[in-house]
Amino acid sequence: QLLFSLRHLIPCLRAIVTFGLNALHGRHQVSKSVWGGPWNYTNAYDFIKYTRTKGYKVDSWEF
Repeated sequence: QLLFSLRHLIPCLRAIVTFGLNALHGRHQVSKSVWGGPWNYTNAYDFIKYTRTKGYKVDSWEF
């Protein structure tokens, strides 16, 4: 739902979108802005593949 909403909002704002992938599946929050634990890269790959198949324009991916 969130990605769908952003897809319509971002062109209106002329925003550049960067997704941070470090806090995805397999990681946990250690403190307010720090995430740790093992990282499952396949979840990130699936997320990138999903956004591309939906036609979402993402400027960059942060690892």
